[in-house]
Amino acid sequence: MGGGFGLASVCDVTLAVEGARFRLPETSIGISPAQIMPFLVQRLGSAWARRLAVTGETLDATASVRVGLCHEVVSPAALDGHVEALLDQLLHGEPSAVAESKRLVHAALASGPTDHVLDEAAQRFSELARSPSAQQGMMARLSKQPPPWSVR
Repeated sequence: MGGGFGLASVCDVTLAVEGARFRLPETSIGISPAQIMPFLVQRLGSAWARRLAVTGETLDATASVRVGLCHEVVSPAALDGHVEALLDQLLHGEPSAVAESKRLVHAALASGPTDHVLDEAAQRFSELARSPSAQQGMMARLSKQPPPWSVR
């Protein structure tokens, strides 16, 4: 349970299937969830990370959404179709633009929306907007065609 909880906390998109359970059992066996704790604090905030670490409380799928671990609950029967739809959405993102978006999220978490972070974000936006990939993406959008990196 602890490892799966940690894995869920680092995913960009996290689904919980009905019936899923999440728990940090480490303290009940005399250890700490030390290796995943930084990720849990980042994902859930310190209040929920502390509570779940010290209580070993089990979260059901609905509670995992409530605390911010998962984004939504999906029925087992709908899971494959839901994953396919998400993959279609994810595959429309240009890889360097996706990577830059994720880097900016981490920079903002590390230092907040400081002038430096905002200036750097504007600079990177400008650079990406002038890139060949962005030009191709904008032309594809105007011509109502899929961008060249979209594999579906």
